[in-house]
Amino acid sequence: PQSIVERFAGRTMAITGFENQVTRMDSEAGKEEAVPCSDLYNHHWNLYITGKQGEYTSAELASEKARHGGHGYYGRSTPKSVERPPATGGIPVRQVFSEANGNEHRGTFHGTPQGYAQLLHSPSAVNLLHMSINTRNPLGHRLDPQQAPQ
Repeated sequence: PQSIVERFAGRTMAITGFENQVTRMDSEAGKEEAVPCSDLYNHHWNLYITGKQGEYTSAELASEKARHGGHGYYGRSTPKSVERPPATGGIPVRQVFSEANGNEHRGTFHGTPQGYAQLLHSPSAVNLLHMSINTRNPLGHRLDPQQAPQ
């Protein structure tokens, strides 16, 4: 969110935990609701948070493209190349959250041990890579199973 970008511009953010959920807007009620696991199975996910100085060197781009071609890059959707790593006093400019879990992550707190944090200097971009499987009719939620394509 823009409020986080502004709050930590030129500063270090300490991430000590997070919780997430798969949601959708209920068009009838106009409210956000959790998507039942029976409607959408989240197979796996990775969350990439990149700092303002998190651009990749040419060598990093080549390495990431070779290793993760089908799953994207760690960081921005369209990374740009720089020739020198950023000078942030050793504070990371990229963080990846990937617990190698899928559906079981829903509503579960993921945290660091007390006194520890994942640091990120000047956060500026968030990218979510997820592999979700629609386990219901592709036309959506609340369909009569008898009416669904077989």
